[in-house]
Amino acid sequence: MKRMSVKVSAILLVLTLTAAVAFAQGICPPASITGDIESILSRGYCLFIDGKYKEAQVEFEKALKKDPGNPVALNDLAAVYVKENKLDKADTALKEALPRAKGYKILVNRVCGVQDICLAIEPYKVGSGNQDLGQLVEMNIKMVEAKMAAEKAGAGAGYPGGK
Repeated sequence: MKRMSVKVSAILLVLTLTAAVAFAQGICPPASITGDIESILSRGYCLFIDGKYKEAQVEFEKALKKDPGNPVALNDLAAVYVKENKLDKADTALKEALPRAKGYKILVNRVCGVQDICLAIEPYKVGSGNQDLGQLVEMNIKMVEAKMAAEKAGAGAGYPGGK
């Protein structure tokens, strides 16, 4: 009987560890994301949602070195700038992303809001998919510009996501 409980305990331990590893991989970054750029962007996104903005910024900049002007990297870098309240830099990054983002198809894995202003995305696949990144970037530009205008008018604290 004791032998059976040891076996059951061992099996439960293995299953628990396997489930924990699978769960961790399934969350951040997903193991199924295998493309080079996608993996870098996914790591950056995961760091971002964990509140590690400087580390996320490093990943997004790494993606930009590999693929200059990558609109997903620029969009997510803008989200970092929003978190740091560097709205002018966020606006610049988004406007740099927009020309290439129009018609840029992506398959989105996850999206998160940033202070109700800017959306950071984690792509499952870039270059093909069912969503046009341009629409998201345009929406982010409008939200960042509205926040900048509200802050300039002294309404920053009353604006959604304000201080």
